[in-house]
Amino acid sequence: MTPTPATEPVIYYFTAAPETIQSGQCTVISWSVGGNTSRVNLFKNNFIVQENVPFRSQWNDCTNTNLGTIIYMVVATSSINQTATQNVVVNISASP
Repeated sequence: MTPTPATEPVIYYFTAAPETIQSGQCTVISWSVGGNTSRVNLFKNNFIVQENVPFRSQWNDCTNTNLGTIIYMVVATSSINQTATQNVVVNISASP
């Protein structure tokens, strides 16, 4: 039996490493999407930070934010505006 092609966007993975950082440190956001994806955008705390990114890539993000959390989101969109989304949370801890 042959597999049926995906008709919707698919997010294979969306990660942050490390998931806990200190102010001034960086995290690497990585993703891979496919299926019927035609466009990929990245958001940080509900604001778009990268538009039309490659379907499989990574992005380094460094922050000067004090304690708290950052919510990253990847949005994969198809040519007929179907979407798939996934979030990852990065915690910012106090400096030693």
